[in-house]
Amino acid sequence: MIDVIIVEDQTLYRDEIKRLINSADDLKCTGAFSNCQEALDFLNDGNIPDIILLDIKLPGLSGLEGISRFLEVDENLVILMLTIHDDSEKIYSALTRGAHGYILKNTEGKRIIESVIEASKGGLPFSPSVALKVQQFFIGSKEDEKYNLSSREMEILQLLSNGLKKKAIAGRLFISIETVATHIKNIYKKLHVHGAAAATAKAIREGLVK
Repeated sequence: MIDVIIVEDQTLYRDEIKRLINSADDLKCTGAFSNCQEALDFLNDGNIPDIILLDIKLPGLSGLEGISRFLEVDENLVILMLTIHDDSEKIYSALTRGAHGYILKNTEGKRIIESVIEASKGGLPFSPSVALKVQQFFIGSKEDEKYNLSSREMEILQLLSNGLKKKAIAGRLFISIETVATHIKNIYKKLHVHGAAAATAKAIREGLVK
């Protein structure tokens, strides 16, 4: 089962998504919260889900601020944005902070479930209009710089872009998960990004991966 928690301040929608998640054979909602602080308390009590479904506009800490706080608890958390906000600035901010995908609330329920499953497997699900804006952003912000990625970092970047997680990359390259994690941190630093989704988008945009 894929454990999911929801952070959404609109009660009716939160309950609707909870029912949707629990209706799927492979998903289970283990927590539904109206703000980031409640979710943080849940995480700090040792309850680490597979996926966090996160809105942006929330009371107290915003969803964008919440991304960083959640990843401080566990850097391997998979955070999938579920929001009405589709402006490029918020999309880019979410991805660079470490979100693993960005789905709009007008997405049909079946696709939301598919996106959660896809994200849990290392994929980077986007609503179609969001995917277009991500592509346009990186096209419009090309930087003439050399990233100085090592051959090993290039290998790992390619595998990240193929959707592999740290454990799978470690197994593929016969190195430790800790070594993979160190390389990934260096890749993010050199590419000036803060998450797998942003790294993949930029790598594809810059032609660093196939």
